[in-house]
Amino acid sequence: MAFTFYAKGVTTDSTANPVTLNQFTNTYSNLAVLCIMTTGGSRTGGAPSFAGFDMIQAGTTETSTEGSTELWYSLNDRIPKSVGTSFSVPNTSSDNISIIGSVYDTASTKWAEF
Repeated sequence: MAFTFYAKGVTTDSTANPVTLNQFTNTYSNLAVLCIMTTGGSRTGGAPSFAGFDMIQAGTTETSTEGSTELWYSLNDRIPKSVGTSFSVPNTSSDNISIIGSVYDTASTKWAEF
């Protein structure tokens, strides 16, 4: 299955708990991807969510002395169609984090409308 980019959003340097990012979807949105960058340590608080559903971690958290990076995703039925929703990232350690969230459409379904 192929995906095409639909929309993205970015937050920078927040210590909030949770850190949130508003995101829009459309009728064909089938994949949500979230990258979390933490400076100064590893974030605590558990899995982020998209539209109220926990996301799935893609691999392990990569950690260095400067911070850590996490990659998460959500597929298909957990993505509401044609609405404004949000990514929510727990941050119980009040670390300084930035997030990039993006939504993708299923290419074969998207072109069916033409």
